[in-house]
Amino acid sequence: MKHASTRPGILHSAGVGAACAAAALGATGARAQGIPSAEQSAPMIEFVKTLKAQTQPGFVIEPAALGSFAADNVYTAITPCRIIDTRIAGGKLQPNATRTFDADGASFTSQGGSSGGCGVPFGVASSVAMTIHVVNPSGAGAVYAWGLGTKPVGSVINYVNAQTVSNNAIVPIVPGTGADFSLNAQTTTDVAVDVVGYFAAPVATTLDCVNVASAATSVPYNAYTAVDATCPATYRVTGGGTFPVEGTLGRPGIWIDGSPSGSSVWRSWVDNQTGSTRSVITYAVCCRVPGR
Repeated sequence: MKHASTRPGILHSAGVGAACAAAALGATGARAQGIPSAEQSAPMIEFVKTLKAQTQPGFVIEPAALGSFAADNVYTAITPCRIIDTRIAGGKLQPNATRTFDADGASFTSQGGSSGGCGVPFGVASSVAMTIHVVNPSGAGAVYAWGLGTKPVGSVINYVNAQTVSNNAIVPIVPGTGADFSLNAQTTTDVAVDVVGYFAAPVATTLDCVNVASAATSVPYNAYTAVDATCPATYRVTGGGTFPVEGTLGRPGIWIDGSPSGSSVWRSWVDNQTGSTRSVITYAVCCRVPGR
């Protein structure tokens, strides 16, 4: 026979029923039988109530948000490119002294980096993926990296005396003219920074759309007939319609419903009540995102 755990508030699976019984018996009777008291079993009772509530009709589980709904940033990878090397320009970081640097400039020679741009577009990125190298520090410590403003509590890389070590980090920046982000080290050290990608809000892209028409299709009198127009490969149907070969004179007496059939076909259902055969053409509006 299994017993409830002797640790307060913790039950074995076999003790769940006993815990619920304890709530009804009261604290004294429960303790006499070695069962957790009502106070101890209360969390379990609330847990059971929650499970019951989640099985009722109409209960909705709200998904947790992934990423930022406001910015919806998109990551763009770039060829690794050096934007900072204090061994070449600027000198070592000094203990607990914050320095600011550029991340989206046209040249990084003043920071010891590339003489050309590194692929981070000017004034666009909200954060940059970096590889940060600590080179020959004077003692143990940490490096902090952040956008302009208050220094964060968390570091991006820790090191020991005379160690050369690297780490990857995604660092928020303040894009545009002037400095974009800050670095701070707890001890004197050289640093080198390579950018490998950036996050930025997506740019709206005009859809690439074409109209595609079916062949002229004969529709017999009083015969419900499907007339399809099919999109080219890689395009998706976004709308459609029909027109009679006879022009406006062919419309009286023809009833038409239209809707997508799958992802690439616009289907028109034609009900011809003119008393004789008519010819109908279906067209589809087909679109895609350029380059996809």
